[in-house]
Formats: sequence, C-alpha cells, structure tokens
Amino acid sequence: MTIDPEELKLLLKVNDGPLKNVEDVILPEPLASNKRRQTGPRRGPKSLDEWLAEIRRIWGYLRDIDELSKSWIASLQAVQDLAASRYGGRTIGQGLALQELLKKALVEVQQYDMEDKTREILKRFPDMKMREIAFQLDIDRSQMSRNYTRKAVSLLTKAFQRIIDRTDSSPSKNQSN
Repeated sequence: MTIDPEELKLLLKVNDGPLKNVEDVILPEPLASNKRRQTGPRRGPKSLDEWLAEIRRIWGYLRDIDELSKSWIASLQAVQDLAASRYGGRTIGQGLALQELLKKALVEVQQYDMEDKTREILKRFPDMKMREIAFQLDIDRSQMSRNYTRKAVSLLTKAFQRIIDRTDSSPSKNQSN
C-alpha cells in the first residue's frame, strides 16, 4: 500500500507546522455515548444525601399538601399505608399523611440534645424565612446554613426515618401479615 505524498504531508503537519508535542494534536470532539442516561429517578434505596435534600425541600413545604404529595417520600409504603387508613377517600391523602409524619418528626426531634440555635431553627422554620431566623439569632445567614441548618436537617431526617421504621414495623401491621 502506498501513501500519497500529499497525504503524508498532511499527516505530518498539525496546526500549520510539524508535530513537535503531543499537545499540538487537535483531537475531535468525543462521540456521543450510546449508553442511556438515566433521566428519571433511580431505582433502589435512596442515599443519605438524597434523603437530606428531600427532607429539607419538603420541610419548606410543610403546609403545602399538593407539593408534599409530589415528593418521592410520599410514595413510601409507610406513608401510603397511613394515607389509606387515615385519609382513605381523599386524593391528597399522601400529602396529608406525609405532613402528619413530618410534624411528628419535628416534635420528636425537639427532644434531642442539640445546640440552642439548631433548636430555634427547628421551631421557627418554615413559619419564618431563614434570613429572618438568622437575623433574630444574630448570626450570619451563610454561617447558619453551613452549621445550624445542616444539623437541623440531619436531625429531622433521622427522626423522620425512625418514625417511618416504627410505622413499618407496627404490631397491627405485623399481625395482618
């Protein structure tokens, strides 16, 4: 097989000069992958980060039943069971059940040992905006987010998960199985 001298010149030249460094090579854009990217929610158990983010989000919508019913947490079996038993004929039962469980978690988390500023955030949010809470507690808004709000969400998530676990393993439920 012979190579045309013109093609050889093109192969040896990159960026209008001879190839000296690997950095001189201009590579084409990578081809799109044929692998499917998962656009919807992933299957399987949620990670701690997903739990924290969702609890933080729904905590802000504590009084918005429609928004609560859109949460993936509303589709958990314990929430579904509570919605069916307590709010059976209502279309917004999942949101009401999730609201009830989140309020129980807020009451339970207040019994934990924590810093006063974290406790105040748990008491005041979502009735007050975070910047108002920070102003009343006389702390910087970013410091409040990094330190106290993060701790409050973590504690609230743990309390919520405990309530869900207790609801899933309640004696009346175990007797019916």
